[in-house]
Amino acid sequence: MDTVIEHGGVEVVLQSNDWRKSRRLQIQVFGCYLLFTLFGLGEQTLGTLIPKLQEYYHLNDLTMSMTYVLVMMGYFTMAAVNEATHNRVGVRGMVTLGISFLVASYLVVSLRPPHWLFLLSYMFIGCGFGGLDAGVNGWMGELVDANQLLGILHGCYGLGCMISPPLVTYLIHHTSWQWNDYYLVLALIASIASIVTSISFKYETPAKFDYMRKQKGVNEDPPTILDIFKSKMAMLVALALFLYVGAEVAFGQWLVSFLLRAKGLSYPIASWMATSFWAGLTVGRMTLGFVTAHYFTSATKANMFYIFTQTVLMAMFLGIQFLATHPNGFVISLDFVMVFITGIFVGPVFPTVIMSIYEVLPASMHTGAMGFICAFGGGGGAVIPFVVGLVSKSSNKGISTMPTIITLTMATLTLLWFYILRKSKL
Repeated sequence: MDTVIEHGGVEVVLQSNDWRKSRRLQIQVFGCYLLFTLFGLGEQTLGTLIPKLQEYYHLNDLTMSMTYVLVMMGYFTMAAVNEATHNRVGVRGMVTLGISFLVASYLVVSLRPPHWLFLLSYMFIGCGFGGLDAGVNGWMGELVDANQLLGILHGCYGLGCMISPPLVTYLIHHTSWQWNDYYLVLALIASIASIVTSISFKYETPAKFDYMRKQKGVNEDPPTILDIFKSKMAMLVALALFLYVGAEVAFGQWLVSFLLRAKGLSYPIASWMATSFWAGLTVGRMTLGFVTAHYFTSATKANMFYIFTQTVLMAMFLGIQFLATHPNGFVISLDFVMVFITGIFVGPVFPTVIMSIYEVLPASMHTGAMGFICAFGGGGGAVIPFVVGLVSKSSNKGISTMPTIITLTMATLTLLWFYILRKSKL
């Protein structure tokens, strides 16, 4: 049952934060799941199409990597304006803004624009992803069963990433579709998601956002971007998410190119191996959230286990690449298994970081820091892939350096999260 109150001279409609008791909340959650499936479909499309884009635009690895820099700029832009945007337009406005960026950008890319306009479109795609990350994660983190719901949310992202490689490969190799036609599908899905969320989130207004913030006992002014920068713990968590997302996305995006050029595998096999990584990530996100809730005393401690395990598994994958320079059938099968299992433990880290924010930061910073950390962390998904492309272009070993870069990034993340765990004293 909805409750209508007045706050700041404006009517605010309140509903239960338990998805079991509110049909509207169930539709909102479904809409968010659709959005994050689109998120995964869109993000992994770029990685799957790298060989086709390099051929069409005549790009080397470094020039191709500039796309990730533009995506990063979009993410960081949304990180900077997150709190102000929430205060002005509420959660509904933030989500709608993010989807609008995606619809417009996908339509432009579907027209096979000049390379400069392709890059500009991907900057706005970065704005769209950053807006969705900031708006949806903060909103869902306040619900009953947030850990499990967030796990499924980010599992939907993994599901989209898992579907994209084989779907794109099939459409390009077995139909008359060109690489750009797939972006029309993304624009259509984004339009449908926009309708669902715009209607179901109609009561998530700026007034409600302010009311809910004050209900948590936060009466002072919202934290500015400078306040967040001054918070050592907020910046440490943001850096951790930056490294995590960077490693996850770089591995998923460059894996196809690595297997094609460094290992000599066929395009279909390489695409299916990328799919196995995203399949593992999806399984991990949709299942290990329940493990976190039942078997760990805090999300921060659970994340230490997941991060350490993913680092060990990635190091093992790296070892296989060093030992088997010319993979046979057995090695390829072993790679499939290793990539899948690694994905399982990579999976839960993002949603568990979201829950850790509620454990290590004061309530006054939750919303502002949440959006900033998500958007800043998403920027890692642009920077680390760019670094892989840069090193690939400038190093004699080329794309074969990719697993080493990912392993070192994960090892750094392991040390950083251990420090966060000690500082939080949980």
